[in-house]
Amino acid sequence: MFWDFHNNNQEGIHELMHLFSDRGTPASLRCTDAFSGHTYKFTKPDGSFKYVKIHLKSDQGIKSFTSEEAERVAGTDPDHNVRDLFEAIERKEYPTWTAYIQVMDPKDAESYRWNIFDMTKVWPHADYPLLPFGKMTLNRNVSVEFKPQKPIR
Repeated sequence: MFWDFHNNNQEGIHELMHLFSDRGTPASLRCTDAFSGHTYKFTKPDGSFKYVKIHLKSDQGIKSFTSEEAERVAGTDPDHNVRDLFEAIERKEYPTWTAYIQVMDPKDAESYRWNIFDMTKVWPHADYPLLPFGKMTLNRNVSVEFKPQKPIR
């Protein structure tokens, strides 16, 4: 049923290609890029705006498991990625990502070759290059004290 669904709904083929590629199984969350599927509207106080997509590129580089490594880790250490990130931060090896945006003028959106709000499409970098705007650093872990709640009746 899975493959039949994708055969008849090919909008998701980009994600399938990513999932089943060498980049589909990250060896660490620290070594994974991220990007917004959604298109955002950034508005100035005067009411003018631009459409943007956000990208975070790992400064640690991309690292993925082979199929054999992924199978072994999934079977023996299902919390590997979360623990790896937590322990790196505890060691003060703070992971960083360079933040980029793609910017589109509203006039371009009206005549672009596809609907810019379509989650199954990406904006080609040749049309809308990545513009660096900052850096994200994870420099502390969440500290939560667990307090059991009374059952709701």
